[in-house]
Amino acid sequence: DDFNYPELIAGGSHALLGIFDPIAPAAAAALHALDGGDHERFASVLAPTVPLARKIFQAPTYHYKTGIVLLA
Repeated sequence: DDFNYPELIAGGSHALLGIFDPIAPAAAAALHALDGGDHERFASVLAPTVPLARKIFQAPTYHYKTGIVLLA
């Protein structure tokens, strides 16, 4: 779920998410924090990325690849 991924990941989901490409540095830092047990840091790193994910993956969802390419 590219709209609520911080909660899903913190809850143990192993989802492969499309948003991880455009937010790779933040995702890596957040997952590193989570791996170290720092849930607060995990949440604070990913929280600012959620509005971007919601914009990229808003309907019509078949345009999301264009949004990711534009970020690149």
